[in-house]
Amino acid sequence: MTGPYQHYVPQYYLKTFANEDGLYVFDKKKKDFLSQNRIPVSKIAFAKNFYDLDPKDLSKFLINETDNRLFVDNLIGKYNEQVSAPLINSFIDLGEMVYVYKEMNIVSLIRSNDIIDFLMVQLFRTPFFRKQFEFIARDIHKKHFDKTELRRRHSIDLLSKTVHGVYIISAICNTDIWKNSHNKHLLKPQFRFIELEVIDKFKQLKKMSKSLCVSAIDSYFLTSDNPIVISQTRKGNINLLYFPITKRCSISFSKIKETNKSVIIINDNRKKVLLEQNRVMRDWAYRFIYSYDK
Repeated sequence: MTGPYQHYVPQYYLKTFANEDGLYVFDKKKKDFLSQNRIPVSKIAFAKNFYDLDPKDLSKFLINETDNRLFVDNLIGKYNEQVSAPLINSFIDLGEMVYVYKEMNIVSLIRSNDIIDFLMVQLFRTPFFRKQFEFIARDIHKKHFDKTELRRRHSIDLLSKTVHGVYIISAICNTDIWKNSHNKHLLKPQFRFIELEVIDKFKQLKKMSKSLCVSAIDSYFLTSDNPIVISQTRKGNINLLYFPITKRCSISFSKIKETNKSVIIINDNRKKVLLEQNRVMRDWAYRFIYSYDK
């Protein structure tokens, strides 16, 4: 992943929806497909230097200063993508067992904590969520920095980009792989309010009911440049989180106790469940929708 062209939706994830590593891409802004042919996943869901940060800006938030512009990108690669790629790919086999072999005795949601680790990092990675951090950047600008220096060296847009990186760092530092290999905070004490917010999200998801949908028909789940749908109150209480894992599998977190550890096999009679989840994903997409077929 490290390099000038950085994917905010991982390639290994997008490939689980692809045909020969290619996807149809619908542009909500232009209201049309970018191409009548599938586009390689290497050429979608990325931006140049998306995670690159000025080390001086990022160091203002860190206990130990850094001189690495790729600090965030390197953390994602080592502590998220290396662990999550095999996990996400395992759902390909699960989906095929149901579709091809009609094997219905599947075990649901094994390693759910690993799924949550992936979801929490991915949630904060996208351009959509970067834009949500502007109001936090304004608050930090007001409360925590020397105003004269900021007026000279920073814009709210630049500070928002840095805050975006800090949230990603905080999410990574609360994954199991980080906790099992480190026992230290990266953020300065005055910015631990960010970590507390992230920790709260982890705790909420671990307490919520989890259900898995698997398509056993020739209809597929969509994904997008903003692949995690999250509904929450103004106070940050999560009501629902939905995530398509592969073109055949999706996972939902809710507060409905009866659905915990349930598996829904999508057959012709239940196709409306898949269609509704795809509708939600189309609405939630920031700009681009990715699909196996049209």
